[in-house]
Amino acid sequence: MKTFVFGDTGGHAPQLQRALIDLGVDLELALIPEDIRIVHLGDIIHKGEHSDSLVGMIDRLIRNNPGRWIQLLGNHEFQHIEGAPYFWNCTCSVRTVNILNEWWEEELATATYALPTPQHLTLDISGKLPQPNTSILFSHAGLSWQWWNAISEPGTAEEASLALNSLPVEFITAPGEMLGVRGGNPGPIWAVGNTEVFNSWFVQETVMPFTQIHGHTSSYKWTQNDWWRKDPAFRTFRDATKLNPETRAVITSMADNLLIGIDPGYSKNASSLKQPFLTIIN
Repeated sequence: MKTFVFGDTGGHAPQLQRALIDLGVDLELALIPEDIRIVHLGDIIHKGEHSDSLVGMIDRLIRNNPGRWIQLLGNHEFQHIEGAPYFWNCTCSVRTVNILNEWWEEELATATYALPTPQHLTLDISGKLPQPNTSILFSHAGLSWQWWNAISEPGTAEEASLALNSLPVEFITAPGEMLGVRGGNPGPIWAVGNTEVFNSWFVQETVMPFTQIHGHTSSYKWTQNDWWRKDPAFRTFRDATKLNPETRAVITSMADNLLIGIDPGYSKNASSLKQPFLTIIN
């Protein structure tokens, strides 16, 4: 089975819809081909103008295709779930907010997801990076060493996902530097990929036991062809990282595994006609 992984959509329906149609998804009937699975890493809403229609479309896809649309909640969705930080002046309809809460209560959407070791993962155009040889943890923002340690240092992505998904909302959505919390311990909904995820493993000199794929932040500004934060460990991060402009993936080697960020960098305006994605063959 092929798994297609999407990062942040940010309220831009046409970009996601074009990509889904190319993958053979029937949006009129809300049907996904039986031989594919779609993982969306969260942040469906806000920024763009189509939050309500996107949530409505994805709700139909989730309910009509059990197990083939995997929806994670990002910080923008979680702000509508009791216990999470509220930070965005949202214009979402009451119906949209109700759907988000239904997803969470009915476990139609989760905080994390895991896949066993893939046969192949589309990485970069040149194919120079090694294929991950472990399971893959999907989360909106990435799992730091501190959080991995706090959940008893699971050895597989499946164990980590099970532990994280069992946590209360106020824990899983613990904020960090993006909400001005310096020296905090941000959870996998709010952590920054470079400064709070990569750096945490780098400082501890601990081998990350599985590959991670996250959205939420990109260490590379795709619209400006430049890097974001240049913190003290930036040179190490950059030297371990390759970029794939086609998928807008920031791919960082971490010993035997990879940390992959796929936030396309959409703000008020989407900067590509079709939302990019990663392909995984199981």
